[in-house]
Amino acid sequence: MPETASQSSPPRHNARPAPDATTIIMVRESAARDAPELFMVKRSGGADFFGDAYVFPGGGVEPEDSAAKLAAHARPIPANDLERLTAEGLSPEEAAGCWIAGIRELFEEAGVMLAYRDGSMLSFADVATRDRFMKYREEMIAGHTSFREVVERENLTLATDRIHYFSRFVTPPYARKRYDTRFVVTRAPDNQLASHDRTEVVSGDWLTAAAAVALYHSRAQQIVPPTLQNLLELEPCRAFDEIESLARSRVIAPVCPGLVRIAGRYTLIYPGDADFVPQLEPAFTSMYKRPAALAVLRFVLEEGGRWAIAPGTPASRKGEKVMAKTIEQRIQELEDRDQIKELTARYCWHVAHGEGEKVAGLFTDDGVLEVTDGSFKPVHGKEALLKFYRTSVNQPELAIPFIQNHIIEVKGDEAEGTCGIEARFSRNGESVTAAGYYEDRYRRVNGKWLFAQRRITFHHVVPLKQGWAEAKAEAPRRG
Repeated sequence: MPETASQSSPPRHNARPAPDATTIIMVRESAARDAPELFMVKRSGGADFFGDAYVFPGGGVEPEDSAAKLAAHARPIPANDLERLTAEGLSPEEAAGCWIAGIRELFEEAGVMLAYRDGSMLSFADVATRDRFMKYREEMIAGHTSFREVVERENLTLATDRIHYFSRFVTPPYARKRYDTRFVVTRAPDNQLASHDRTEVVSGDWLTAAAAVALYHSRAQQIVPPTLQNLLELEPCRAFDEIESLARSRVIAPVCPGLVRIAGRYTLIYPGDADFVPQLEPAFTSMYKRPAALAVLRFVLEEGGRWAIAPGTPASRKGEKVMAKTIEQRIQELEDRDQIKELTARYCWHVAHGEGEKVAGLFTDDGVLEVTDGSFKPVHGKEALLKFYRTSVNQPELAIPFIQNHIIEVKGDEAEGTCGIEARFSRNGESVTAAGYYEDRYRRVNGKWLFAQRRITFHHVVPLKQGWAEAKAEAPRRG
């Protein structure tokens, strides 16, 4: 998320780690519109970050947000989000602090206190309560009181259980100021009226995602790329329940766009674009190996500091969009290929040692074995495979197969492959050589690769008049 930069000033690499920030997308249902509304604020022109831009309320995570005294006044965050955050390297206290920071920033910038009192959501329906909290807000902004003091004084329990992780964007290393921002969603509480703080924020508005995107396209309002990416993801949702469901189910991993100069203009390139190059430092971790697919868009910095949408170039294979591979993905793919190669090697080993049951154990429960010459009918399922291999593979050294020229294509937990086969075996006292190839489908089951289907085609099966079978038969006579 680079801030607006001059076209004439080249970016410099910023090796400092990006501090944590939380941006909160507050949502309310709208009877007058066919989509929920989101509270957006406009930064003042003098704001330190994203001046004159429409954004969601939010800011940096402060040390006190994760402090034990403040965390004691918060509900547990949703379990699936805690799992995600701890997988990103945060302690449970730091994870809670991210959500608490969102609540604090929402109160400062929008005047909404997301908290419980006496077991119910805090209400500002009472004028005296509303005025008292607005006074607290002014004192916090002026630095005369702290968020923790307000929470303790009013005996509040922060509603961190109502916040859901939605996305994560990291500023490129070339920006002067960097942030590691987690976007979260929450339902707006009843009987609290959102309003901007008139300091860093000059306006606050309830907008549908579609309306906000339309303002951007009309050039009536600047919206920075990370905010716009989230708006595009939220636009199809027709109720908060859909947004909450999307947040719970979506893949979340840090997204860091590449910042390059094309035709004299700085351009942001995101994952999913054919020209994307990973930008994240090794310290950025996630329970997922790659972010969810984003719309394949680029953002070009125009004169005056506006980020304009430009079409990206989809990375594709056989007409399907694919994500640019990270180092972690490449390592995983190499490991998968190695395990699949070992699977076929074990198949050959067990056949050579007459271990039919072990051969059958290399198949999935619904595995299939076929031969294209029709010498036997296709064998379907675990029990049938076990019966087949017990009968056909039951003597050591009866057949010795060799696999070569193995080609494998991994697609998540599924894979396809072909490999050449040469086999030497004994049949009715004769030595026989055979050659052909396998067409395989593989499936990962409980972390282990197995055959889902093996289909063999033989080019030739040729008996040898003088070979290993005759040599064994004649050996006793020579003795």
